Amino acid sequence: MSRQKEQLFIWLLIGIPALWLIIRLFPLMRFFMLILIFIALVLLVWTIVRQVRKQRTFEKSPSGQIVRRIQYCVRQVEKNEQELKDAQKQIEELQTELRKRETSPGQRKETEKLIAAFQDEVRLREAKISFFDSAIRKLEDLAHHHHLSAAIEEKKQKLRKMRESHFDEIAEMEELRSEVETDTLVLKTIEELSERMFASVDAGHAESILNELDKMTREINRP
Repeated sequence: MSRQKEQLFIWLLIGIPALWLIIRLFPLMRFFMLILIFIALVLLVWTIVRQVRKQRTFEKSPSGQIVRRIQYCVRQVEKNEQELKDAQKQIEELQTELRKRETSPGQRKETEKLIAAFQDEVRLREAKISFFDSAIRKLEDLAHHHHLSAAIEEKKQKLRKMRESHFDEIAEMEELRSEVETDTLVLKTIEELSERMFASVDAGHAESILNELDKMTREINRP
Protein backbone atom coordinates (compact mmCIF):
# COMPACT_ATOMS: atom_id res chain seq x y z
CA MET A 1 0.00 0.00 0.00
CA SER A 2 1.45 3.39 -1.00
CA ARG A 3 1.87 6.22 1.43
CA GLN A 4 -0.95 8.22 -0.17
CA LYS A 5 -3.35 5.29 0.11
CA GLU A 6 -2.38 4.76 3.74
CA GLN A 7 -3.09 8.41 4.52
CA LEU A 8 -6.45 8.24 2.75
CA PHE A 9 -7.35 5.08 4.67
CA ILE A 10 -6.43 6.72 7.99
CA TRP A 11 -8.48 9.82 7.16
CA LEU A 12 -11.50 7.71 6.27
CA LEU A 13 -11.04 5.49 9.32
CA ILE A 14 -11.09 8.51 11.62
CA GLY A 15 -13.39 10.80 9.68
CA ILE A 16 -16.36 8.52 9.01
CA PRO A 17 -17.02 7.52 12.67
CA ALA A 18 -16.44 11.11 13.81
CA LEU A 19 -18.85 12.41 11.17
CA TRP A 20 -21.51 9.87 12.09
CA LEU A 21 -21.17 10.79 15.78
CA ILE A 22 -21.46 14.53 15.12
CA ILE A 23 -24.54 14.09 12.91
CA ARG A 24 -26.21 11.95 15.57
CA LEU A 25 -25.43 14.41 18.35
CA PHE A 26 -26.11 17.58 16.37
CA PRO A 27 -28.75 16.87 13.67
CA LEU A 28 -29.25 20.58 12.98
CA MET A 29 -25.64 20.87 11.82
CA ARG A 30 -26.00 18.40 8.96
CA PHE A 31 -25.98 21.08 6.28
CA PHE A 32 -22.82 22.68 7.63
CA MET A 33 -21.25 19.29 8.06
CA LEU A 34 -21.89 18.47 4.40
CA ILE A 35 -20.11 21.67 3.43
CA LEU A 36 -17.20 20.83 5.71
CA ILE A 37 -17.06 17.31 4.29
CA PHE A 38 -16.91 18.66 0.76
CA ILE A 39 -14.13 21.10 1.66
CA ALA A 40 -12.21 18.38 3.50
CA LEU A 41 -12.49 15.99 0.55
CA VAL A 42 -11.30 18.67 -1.87
CA LEU A 43 -8.31 19.44 0.36
CA LEU A 44 -7.55 15.75 0.78
CA VAL A 45 -7.65 15.06 -2.95
CA TRP A 46 -5.56 18.15 -3.67
CA THR A 47 -2.95 17.07 -1.09
CA ILE A 48 -2.74 13.55 -2.51
CA VAL A 49 -2.48 14.82 -6.10
CA ARG A 50 0.27 17.24 -5.11
CA GLN A 51 2.20 14.49 -3.33
CA VAL A 52 1.83 12.14 -6.31
CA ARG A 53 3.09 14.82 -8.71
CA LYS A 54 5.98 15.62 -6.40
CA GLN A 55 6.89 11.94 -6.16
CA ARG A 56 6.72 11.47 -9.94
CA THR A 57 8.86 14.54 -10.51
CA PHE A 58 11.43 13.21 -8.06
CA GLU A 59 11.41 9.75 -9.67
CA LYS A 60 12.17 11.32 -13.07
CA SER A 61 15.02 13.42 -11.69
CA PRO A 62 18.62 12.12 -11.61
CA SER A 63 18.44 11.75 -7.83
CA GLY A 64 15.17 9.82 -8.10
CA GLN A 65 16.62 7.44 -10.69
CA ILE A 66 19.63 6.81 -8.46
CA VAL A 67 17.36 6.04 -5.50
CA ARG A 68 15.33 3.66 -7.67
CA ARG A 69 18.50 1.81 -8.75
CA ILE A 70 19.72 1.60 -5.16
CA GLN A 71 16.40 0.09 -4.12
CA TYR A 72 16.67 -2.43 -6.96
CA CYS A 73 20.19 -3.42 -5.88
CA VAL A 74 19.08 -3.79 -2.26
CA ARG A 75 16.26 -6.11 -3.34
CA GLN A 76 18.71 -8.16 -5.40
CA VAL A 77 21.09 -8.47 -2.47
CA GLU A 78 18.27 -9.67 -0.22
CA LYS A 79 17.04 -12.11 -2.88
CA ASN A 80 20.50 -13.60 -3.48
CA GLU A 81 21.24 -13.81 0.23
CA GLN A 82 18.09 -15.87 0.70
CA GLU A 83 18.96 -18.09 -2.27
CA LEU A 84 22.49 -18.46 -0.90
CA LYS A 85 21.13 -19.67 2.43
CA ASP A 86 18.83 -22.12 0.63
CA ALA A 87 21.71 -23.52 -1.44
CA GLN A 88 23.91 -23.89 1.64
CA LYS A 89 21.07 -25.67 3.42
CA GLN A 90 20.71 -28.10 0.52
CA ILE A 91 24.44 -28.83 0.60
CA GLU A 92 24.35 -29.48 4.36
CA GLU A 93 21.39 -31.83 4.01
CA LEU A 94 23.03 -33.80 1.18
CA GLN A 95 26.32 -34.05 3.07
CA THR A 96 24.43 -35.25 6.16
CA GLU A 97 22.70 -37.96 4.13
CA LEU A 98 26.05 -39.15 2.81
CA ARG A 99 27.48 -39.41 6.34
CA LYS A 100 24.47 -41.09 7.91
CA ARG A 101 24.25 -44.30 5.92
CA GLU A 102 25.94 -46.37 3.28
CA THR A 103 24.91 -45.53 -0.25
CA SER A 104 25.51 -47.20 -3.55
CA PRO A 105 28.28 -45.85 -5.76
CA GLY A 106 25.69 -44.51 -8.19
CA GLN A 107 23.76 -42.65 -5.49
CA ARG A 108 26.95 -41.28 -3.96
CA LYS A 109 28.10 -40.04 -7.34
CA GLU A 110 24.72 -38.44 -8.03
CA THR A 111 24.69 -36.84 -4.56
CA GLU A 112 28.19 -35.47 -5.01
CA LYS A 113 27.16 -34.02 -8.38
CA LEU A 114 24.23 -32.28 -6.70
CA ILE A 115 26.50 -30.95 -3.97
CA ALA A 116 28.91 -29.60 -6.59
CA ALA A 117 26.02 -28.00 -8.50
CA PHE A 118 24.71 -26.31 -5.35
CA GLN A 119 28.24 -25.15 -4.55
CA ASP A 120 28.34 -23.52 -7.98
CA GLU A 121 25.08 -21.77 -7.12
CA VAL A 122 26.60 -20.63 -3.82
CA ARG A 123 29.59 -19.10 -5.59
CA LEU A 124 27.30 -17.49 -8.17
CA ARG A 125 25.12 -15.96 -5.44
CA GLU A 126 28.19 -14.73 -3.58
CA ALA A 127 29.47 -13.08 -6.76
CA LYS A 128 26.07 -11.44 -7.35
CA ILE A 129 25.90 -10.17 -3.78
CA SER A 130 29.39 -8.72 -4.09
CA PHE A 131 28.46 -7.04 -7.38
CA PHE A 132 25.24 -5.48 -6.07
CA ASP A 133 26.95 -4.37 -2.84
CA SER A 134 29.59 -2.59 -4.92
CA ALA A 135 26.89 -1.08 -7.11
CA ILE A 136 25.06 0.24 -4.04
CA ARG A 137 28.22 1.94 -2.77
CA LYS A 138 28.89 3.50 -6.19
CA LEU A 139 25.30 4.70 -6.48
CA GLU A 140 25.40 6.15 -2.97
CA ASP A 141 28.57 8.04 -3.91
CA LEU A 142 26.82 9.28 -7.05
CA ALA A 143 23.76 10.34 -5.02
CA HIS A 144 26.04 12.25 -2.65
CA HIS A 145 27.70 13.92 -5.65
CA HIS A 146 24.32 15.02 -7.05
CA HIS A 147 23.21 16.27 -3.63
CA LEU A 148 26.46 18.20 -3.18
CA SER A 149 26.20 19.70 -6.68
CA ALA A 150 22.64 20.84 -5.99
CA ALA A 151 23.69 22.29 -2.63
CA ILE A 152 26.61 24.16 -4.24
CA GLU A 153 24.33 25.61 -6.92
CA GLU A 154 21.84 26.70 -4.27
CA LYS A 155 24.61 28.39 -2.28
CA LYS A 156 25.85 30.13 -5.43
CA GLN A 157 22.40 31.55 -6.07
CA LYS A 158 22.14 32.77 -2.48
CA LEU A 159 25.59 34.36 -2.75
CA ARG A 160 24.60 36.03 -6.03
CA LYS A 161 21.46 37.45 -4.42
CA MET A 162 23.43 38.65 -1.41
CA ARG A 163 25.93 40.41 -3.67
CA GLU A 164 23.16 42.00 -5.73
CA SER A 165 21.51 43.15 -2.53
CA HIS A 166 24.87 44.45 -1.32
CA PHE A 167 25.36 46.58 -4.44
CA ASP A 168 21.80 47.90 -4.19
CA GLU A 169 22.33 48.78 -0.55
CA ILE A 170 25.63 50.52 -1.36
CA ALA A 171 23.85 52.62 -4.00
CA GLU A 172 21.07 53.47 -1.56
CA MET A 173 23.60 54.33 1.15
CA GLU A 174 25.47 56.59 -1.26
CA GLU A 175 22.23 58.29 -2.25
CA LEU A 176 21.28 58.73 1.40
CA ARG A 177 24.72 60.12 2.22
CA SER A 178 24.41 62.62 -0.62
CA GLU A 179 20.95 63.65 0.55
CA VAL A 180 22.15 64.03 4.13
CA GLU A 181 25.11 66.14 3.01
CA THR A 182 22.80 68.29 0.90
CA ASP A 183 20.31 68.69 3.73
CA THR A 184 23.13 69.53 6.13
CA LEU A 185 24.48 72.15 3.73
CA VAL A 186 21.02 73.64 3.24
CA LEU A 187 20.38 73.81 6.97
CA LYS A 188 23.76 75.38 7.54
CA THR A 189 23.12 77.95 4.80
CA ILE A 190 19.68 78.75 6.19
CA GLU A 191 21.17 79.17 9.62
CA GLU A 192 23.85 81.51 8.26
CA LEU A 193 21.29 83.54 6.31
CA SER A 194 19.07 83.76 9.37
CA GLU A 195 21.95 85.05 11.45
CA ARG A 196 22.82 87.57 8.74
CA MET A 197 19.15 88.60 8.51
CA PHE A 198 19.00 89.05 12.26
CA ALA A 199 22.19 91.06 12.29
CA SER A 200 21.23 93.17 9.26
CA VAL A 201 20.16 96.75 9.84
CA ASP A 202 20.12 97.79 6.20
CA ALA A 203 16.97 97.19 4.14
CA GLY A 204 18.97 96.52 0.98
CA HIS A 205 21.13 94.00 2.76
CA ALA A 206 18.09 92.19 4.11
CA GLU A 207 16.53 92.13 0.66
CA SER A 208 19.69 90.51 -0.73
CA ILE A 209 19.55 87.82 1.92
CA LEU A 210 15.90 87.15 1.16
CA ASN A 211 16.76 86.76 -2.51
CA GLU A 212 19.46 84.23 -1.67
CA LEU A 213 17.02 82.31 0.51
CA ASP A 214 14.36 82.33 -2.20
CA LYS A 215 16.87 81.10 -4.78
CA MET A 216 17.99 78.30 -2.53
CA THR A 217 14.36 77.31 -1.86
CA ARG A 218 13.69 77.05 -5.60
CA GLU A 219 16.76 74.82 -6.02
CA ILE A 220 15.62 72.55 -3.20
CA ASN A 221 12.13 72.17 -4.68
CA ARG A 222 13.49 71.51 -8.16
CA PRO A 223 12.72 67.83 -9.15
